[in-house]
Amino acid sequence: MHKMKTSKSLKKACTKGVLVHTASLGLETLNVLVATGEIGKNSKPIGSQIPLFKDKAIVFCSYVCEGYSGIYGNREGIIFETDSPVVYACPADSFELMRDGTYLPGYERFVFSSIEAMLKKYPTAEDFKRDFREYFRRLKPTVVHPELSIHLADLYHRTDYCLRSNWNLRCNEITFSKPLKIKNPKIFSSREELDALLV
Repeated sequence: MHKMKTSKSLKKACTKGVLVHTASLGLETLNVLVATGEIGKNSKPIGSQIPLFKDKAIVFCSYVCEGYSGIYGNREGIIFETDSPVVYACPADSFELMRDGTYLPGYERFVFSSIEAMLKKYPTAEDFKRDFREYFRRLKPTVVHPELSIHLADLYHRTDYCLRSNWNLRCNEITFSKPLKIKNPKIFSSREELDALLV
């Protein structure tokens, strides 16, 4: 079970991590989630899900901890606990594993069966970025960009955003089957409110 940890500092609070689900539909929707104790009722898979789970209806969340501080967007959401197992855990938003709308070959190496397995391999976002860059450099440009000429594919590959020093990972991606039963949810309406809940 992934439980909320509260303490006197954000660093200490995030030692074990906090599950976070954000929503772009407003506080009214979040109030419904809190009242029902359920996320993702009567929902279907989305088109951009990773191929391994393309037919599975899943809830997308973040795991905020010492090594991963980001969440999906700077918007309202809830922190919660659940007894449900994860479908998969990824150290980055799965969109980072795509180029031109197609998943990169070998992307599966960054998809884990649990949060614990993800953190064992990549304790921090920086650990993931370092490994991902090495993996990406080894990919053939024409495999990453098969629709381009060899010259353009090489140019795009060499200048990809993941190779820049300012590459900013938004968050990790933790998924659960829909509908997801949740416990002890707390609503926040901004990143500042989320940080206050963690202190």
